[in-house]
Amino acid sequence: MIGSWSPIVDRLAYVAEDGSLWIESADGSDRRTLISPSPDQPGGRVESLAWSPDGEWLAVARLDTLKAGQPPENTASLWRVSADGGQAIELLNAGRPSDYGLMVAGWLSDGAYILFQTDPMFSASIVADGVPLLAVAVQDGKQITLTHTVLAYPDFIVSDPAEGDRLAVIAGGYRSVWTSKTLQVLSITTGQSIALTSPEVAASSPAWSPDGQSLAYVAMPDHGDPVAGLDLPPDQMPRRLFVIDTLGAAQSQQLTDDPNYRDEWPQWSADGQEVLFVRVDESGQASLWLMPTIGGDPCRLVDALTQEPAATTYYGDYRRTAMPYYGHMDW
Repeated sequence: MIGSWSPIVDRLAYVAEDGSLWIESADGSDRRTLISPSPDQPGGRVESLAWSPDGEWLAVARLDTLKAGQPPENTASLWRVSADGGQAIELLNAGRPSDYGLMVAGWLSDGAYILFQTDPMFSASIVADGVPLLAVAVQDGKQITLTHTVLAYPDFIVSDPAEGDRLAVIAGGYRSVWTSKTLQVLSITTGQSIALTSPEVAASSPAWSPDGQSLAYVAMPDHGDPVAGLDLPPDQMPRRLFVIDTLGAAQSQQLTDDPNYRDEWPQWSADGQEVLFVRVDESGQASLWLMPTIGGDPCRLVDALTQEPAATTYYGDYRRTAMPYYGHMDW
């Protein structure tokens, strides 16, 4: 099920089995339909969604079937839907029929732009190797291309909570996260793109501090393309936790260096003094830790985190460790 909690109140927006969009409070009250399948397009469904920062709107990507068949004829569209169900505004579509799909990637923190990516030829394989990141203005529908190749992961595209026009992305193609992944900060206002990490490392999972001044992220040495001669994925245990000041000198501070773990998915505390993150040991066991941003010793908070069963892929769970898909872990 596709679902997302409101950033403001305890309300959940989710896609039902028939592709319709619903919203309800955490206690099950005030349940309502925001988008229902069209009677003359029974194959239509909501594909992805994201809340606006103020909790008043949802960005929604739809895929409606125009004509059944193999392959079917579809039309992809992107909408802005009010959380009270009062308005549904189409911002753009990919034609009738469409040659590509649309995927919601979030909002800028000022709510002025919705971030999205395209799904060329409706191909999961193409998307897996990265597609462009774009933005559409909610007022006039103006479109902007922000960067040419980003993997379609929520933790690879994050908006600055303090400065509405900035976002951090992990840029770079190829589906494996251990190569060609650079942390960049983009500005819609200026069009400027600043790389914060070097090509010698592969970065992942950036997270903004509450004041928007710093980014936490994880990184490991870039291992290149394993298809070029390696039979197995490279060792990812050297992935470490870093913090960087985006407004001052772009010098990363390494916070962890324990060879018994690899570090994943940092998140800031509300006061910006600590970073919560996941560690994975050589056996694949994940645990939850807290680290002061000034450095020091991390504190283990939870001994064991339960994960979804790992799907074995060519570069998947080859050592029965927590590495479900080309090195990326969906927390």
